[in-house]
Amino acid sequence: METGNRKTGFILVTDVGSTNTKALLLKRDTGGRLEIAAGTEVPSTTGAPWNDACIGVGKSIITLESIVGEILSRGMNMPSVPYFSAGSAGKPGDHDDIGPGTAGEIHVPAVRIYHNGNETAARELDDFVEKLGGNFNGFSELQAFALSEILPTPSALSNILRLYCTRSGERAAMIDMGGTYTGIFSGTGNDFHATLLRGIGTGRSMGGILARCGIRNIMAHLPEHYTEEDVKEYAEKKVRFPESIPFGRGETLVERTMAMLGASLALREHASLHHAEKIPSTDIDTLIGSGGVFAHAGRKAAFRMLAESSGLGGVIRLAVDTKSLAPHLGTLSEIDGDEAYRLFSEKCLENLGWVVAPSGGFERGIPAILVRNRDTGLDVEVPGGEVSFFDSGGDLEFIPYGDASLGEHPGHLTTDLPVLVDCRGAPDTRQATPLRDFGIPWFRHENLTGKGRSR
Repeated sequence: METGNRKTGFILVTDVGSTNTKALLLKRDTGGRLEIAAGTEVPSTTGAPWNDACIGVGKSIITLESIVGEILSRGMNMPSVPYFSAGSAGKPGDHDDIGPGTAGEIHVPAVRIYHNGNETAARELDDFVEKLGGNFNGFSELQAFALSEILPTPSALSNILRLYCTRSGERAAMIDMGGTYTGIFSGTGNDFHATLLRGIGTGRSMGGILARCGIRNIMAHLPEHYTEEDVKEYAEKKVRFPESIPFGRGETLVERTMAMLGASLALREHASLHHAEKIPSTDIDTLIGSGGVFAHAGRKAAFRMLAESSGLGGVIRLAVDTKSLAPHLGTLSEIDGDEAYRLFSEKCLENLGWVVAPSGGFERGIPAILVRNRDTGLDVEVPGGEVSFFDSGGDLEFIPYGDASLGEHPGHLTTDLPVLVDCRGAPDTRQATPLRDFGIPWFRHENLTGKGRSR
């Protein structure tokens, strides 16, 4: 492979998605540490009329050159610095509506793919992932400039979560919501699982969320003046124009609500495939939101989206990949695991707060847990079916009643981040009573809106 004029110190990593191509430029200092030099995001060019991933990558390199004032490219705007990439861009047919049906499973190296309702399309997706580095939408040309095989984005995401769990000792799960599919990745001890759900996403697959979750369930999470036509029209817009971003607060609220419900569905299906007999719901310490819909949401919106979708029990830290760099750093981990872990932990993950959700048997209206605020000396009993919210955290002790349980957690938190004590019960019960119905200012609709962008 021709190396061209490769500048020492710089490393370029891209993630070519179905909607956007995201580029990360790293620079290694004299001590060997990598730092983020610049990043950018441009519309992907894997679909019509271009059908060439190289064009989008070239545009991202031009933008990076303007940011850092360095020449990073050679002919055709292709990289002249060490280059690595992941990719998950959709192909023709990925926008087909996938409704309820019989589940099918397929397997590719390092990633288990779960495809809802269409075995033929499942085989097509398998074929896509396996041929990502082949002659497909320009990836073969792009591969010629990369120093290693272009990774399927799900494999890169599996890499970074496995690395994070192994190095930190935490039991973590990550939701990565893209335009065409949603990936759920979890690691507990020596068990690591990945599930991809095509037909759940905020681009071409928004129609899949509508079909799977149902319009009535979606409307229950929206203000009363919203109509079913508002939701259906926006879903159709995203199916037809997946690269479009929400216009105004109305579309933003619809997109984030559908993302929230889609993430909940994806997590439950992941759990049913991998965790039902192996891992109790209380065995996850950290839930991470990844992808543009989480990264661009803001703290309050991202907290609510993760809290509503998790369905987990115990004491769970909520975090978000604020820079949407999990795929890039998962790709980097194959050449420098130490720096990939450091950058992910220190530069990308932002802690949002905590959810304390007892599992086990407790009845609606009967106290399920006592929260003792050691800072104020006040005790708060939270009945089944109710929630309590501590927006500034505190020195908090949690004492479950009866059969309610927080799993292995010692039942004590000291934090200045918000803490939601959620006694609504199982995921279906939680969705039946949205957080917005409890009159807590953090969970009002206006805090789920604002300028947002989709992956």
